[in-house]
Amino acid sequence: MRTAARRLTRLAAAATIVGLAACTGTTTGPATTSSTAPPSSTTTPPADPSTQPAAGPTAQGSVGRFAGARMVSFGDSYTAGTGTAATQPSPASFCAQAADNYPRQVAQALGMVLADRSCNGARTGNVVAPQEAQGQTAAPQIDGLTGDTRLVTIALGVNDNDLFGTLVGCSHYAAVSTSAAPCKDAVLAASPNAVDQIPSVTASLVSAVRSVKATAPGAQIVLLGYPQVLPDGAQCPARWPITEGDAQWVNATLSQLDGAIENAAAQTGSTFLDLRPVTASHTACAAQPWFNGASVAGDDGSSYHPRSGYMTGVARALLGILRD
Repeated sequence: MRTAARRLTRLAAAATIVGLAACTGTTTGPATTSSTAPPSSTTTPPADPSTQPAAGPTAQGSVGRFAGARMVSFGDSYTAGTGTAATQPSPASFCAQAADNYPRQVAQALGMVLADRSCNGARTGNVVAPQEAQGQTAAPQIDGLTGDTRLVTIALGVNDNDLFGTLVGCSHYAAVSTSAAPCKDAVLAASPNAVDQIPSVTASLVSAVRSVKATAPGAQIVLLGYPQVLPDGAQCPARWPITEGDAQWVNATLSQLDGAIENAAAQTGSTFLDLRPVTASHTACAAQPWFNGASVAGDDGSSYHPRSGYMTGVARALLGILRD
């Protein structure tokens, strides 16, 4: 996501959800370099047990090159679709993949075989390192790759350095402070460098993509940014408790993260999919929201996480760039 000129299972599972960053994994060092990458681009669009996709958008145009081939998805809960539909077999039960998540919708539309490695709480380091939580271990996400993989999607970064937990924690300040941006003030007072490590996401993703290319040199790789979950301007504290000042800071912080992801795509010749324009009219405060706030309406999704509409919207955006 960016600055204004350039361009986040329910409350019952709060220990896992607010801990999207609590499900940690050990990272490793730089990955092996690989073959020459395809030209980079930034796109703004108008046999695994987890390979059973739900009904979704239909592919059109020149995407026949993917039919029958293998697709692998790396990601956190914003990819897994935690709570948006029936939970599917996953690398570990805490991964909480949903039957309608966007990797399944895309794989079905393209006629691909999907290895969905996305997992609630995953960090960029979990591409090449295992993730442990709740007494279980999810294997490195890269283990889903084979040499004949033709499409890889990567949507990671918001859990690095506990960024997601920090930003979601802003909801606790709206009711107890009268300052314009109480969360920003408190976070930066306690940790002045709280967001300074965001640029490190670029290096971590570059390393991850190089590892992917070393194993699957023929794969098209798409790095996805994060959505716009809060509107600019007036907020909806009844749904997502936050002040306008803190919302502005959250949006700016996530814009910085999006820039780090886009930089990684540019450095590796990968495609970057900007999700801000895809989601800007469906924030948590919109008439047709794609995101939950503190509560979950209609049993769709989980607290501070996407709803099923987001999964279909992202699937359509991905299919759009794959047709180009």
